Amino acid sequence: TATLLMCVFIPAVGMIAERVRSNERSARRQYVDLLTGLDAVVWEGDPTTMSRTFVSPQSRDLLKLDPTALIERWNEYVFEDDRERENESRRAGVASERDFVIDFRMVAGDGTIIFVRDTVRVERDSSGKPIRMRGVLVDITRQQHAEETVRKQAMYDNLTGLPNRSLFNDQMRIRLEQARLTNDGMAILLLDLNGFKEVNDTLGHAVGDHLLQAIAGRLSAYLGETSLVARLGGDEFAILIQPGNSAAASAAAETIAACLTPPITVDDMTIQAGASTGIALFPGDGNDGASLLRRADAAMYEAKQSGRSHMFATPDDDVANVRRLQLLGELRAAIIAGDFRLYHQPKIDLKTGRIVGSEGLVRWQHPQFGLLTPIEFIELSEVSGLIQPLTRYLLELGIAQAAAWRAEGFEIAVAINLSVRNFFDQALPAFIGELLEQHKLPGNFLVLEITEREVMSDRALARSALSSFRELGVKISVDDFGTGYSSLSQLQQLPIDEIKIDASFVRNMLTDHQDAVIVRSIIDLGHNLGLEVVAEGAETPNELNALRQMGADRLQGYVIGKPMPAREFTQWLRKLSGKPDPNAPLVRPLEPSARPSRQLPANHDAG
Repeated sequence: TATLLMCVFIPAVGMIAERVRSNERSARRQYVDLLTGLDAVVWEGDPTTMSRTFVSPQSRDLLKLDPTALIERWNEYVFEDDRERENESRRAGVASERDFVIDFRMVAGDGTIIFVRDTVRVERDSSGKPIRMRGVLVDITRQQHAEETVRKQAMYDNLTGLPNRSLFNDQMRIRLEQARLTNDGMAILLLDLNGFKEVNDTLGHAVGDHLLQAIAGRLSAYLGETSLVARLGGDEFAILIQPGNSAAASAAAETIAACLTPPITVDDMTIQAGASTGIALFPGDGNDGASLLRRADAAMYEAKQSGRSHMFATPDDDVANVRRLQLLGELRAAIIAGDFRLYHQPKIDLKTGRIVGSEGLVRWQHPQFGLLTPIEFIELSEVSGLIQPLTRYLLELGIAQAAAWRAEGFEIAVAINLSVRNFFDQALPAFIGELLEQHKLPGNFLVLEITEREVMSDRALARSALSSFRELGVKISVDDFGTGYSSLSQLQQLPIDEIKIDASFVRNMLTDHQDAVIVRSIIDLGHNLGLEVVAEGAETPNELNALRQMGADRLQGYVIGKPMPAREFTQWLRKLSGKPDPNAPLVRPLEPSARPSRQLPANHDAG
């Protein structure tokens, strides 16, 4: 009986086992057939050995690999940099007793790198032991590239390709934590281009964009290997140096100046770029990113004001920065309200001893801070785009005052300082012409002064603008002469009437032989060019007599008179001329209804 049962049972068990295997093969075929229309590779494997026992034929299309090759050498086709992570993630997924997903890269049969996503299910026996892995592998290369593009757009500047403000702030936060742990220093450099707004206004935003790209390329080439270089927006760039100290920051600032020194060719135009850089150091200048950026910004502003290439943050910067922001916010309203005054410093003819002119020096009568000098607000007016309406207002004051003095019999020309940014105001010559005509004032009673350095920064632009003023009969003066390193041939190309020797040379000429030689040389140079020479900054009679002996034509300085409000200056003139009428009214600027238009710009983005 037992033998009979064995004869019946054993074939039955074999039949059952074969039927199970057949069902499994059928289920697998159905499973594979179900996914045949999908762009995916189906596979099975042993969770204990992590080997593959089956790979669907779609591998030929997706990975350009035969299924057998993947079954035998799966790991070899996983991208080397991702291999260890892929294995670790798979082991962790099997141990977690949950379905899991792994993203990694594979090397296709044609050598291309493909991003894949593997969704894996682990089958277990009744005791929970893993007995089989099944996975579906899909190509996510396009999705990965799209995500990378979105990430790059969010973290990198589209124009220059540099990290943007968001990424710079993130990196600064991370590196600050590292610096705290390692007790390292860190330096933040903030740089702003000089004259970039004028490039945009005159040459167009396309040229401005190309200039920014060229500058970004130079900064990256010179600093990128050792520092994080970012564009924060507009013409503002930031550099992070870690570890960084004052020496490293100074070296980087000098590198920045050096890399921007060679002219940049943009669309067949040669542009001379320059920048002002502010530096803040961790931990001395701040313990967080916001504080460091704020201190670096204040130092950058100080560098721009002083004409230096770079400056370090100082303890007073926070107070100064708050004040600067307040003045910037109030500047537009102050121009409209007429809160600016002209203080006049007299000029004397050294041959006749007569007062022949005055330089109008602007002051801001601020309701909170009192009388402010130009050093506190001229740079603000330039970077905010308000220098043009401010200059127009000062021209109104100056021309009205010159006409009033002339009506009293005082033949005094008034000098008004221009910024190079005024050269971009193409309507300014017509505006000046209208003012002169309304006051019946000949053009030679107005002198327009611009510094030698600004004239030389763009000689072609200066020549065009100054020629337009000269057509009105207005005189042109080059201020601070001797500090801008212009040559004789360059001066000859400009329509100018006089040069003013910088006060630094005059002040030391009696004790410094070299300065005396410079003063005498400038006087001779000016006369050889047919120009009048004005010496400014003379404070003593000895300096006055020395300048007269050297042949200077005119003199301006405390030895003659300090800057005075218009009314005080007029009373001083009357006293000198013996005309006692201190209560005579002074002519004020034209009423708004009679003035030439001086519309304020609709916006004043910094540039």
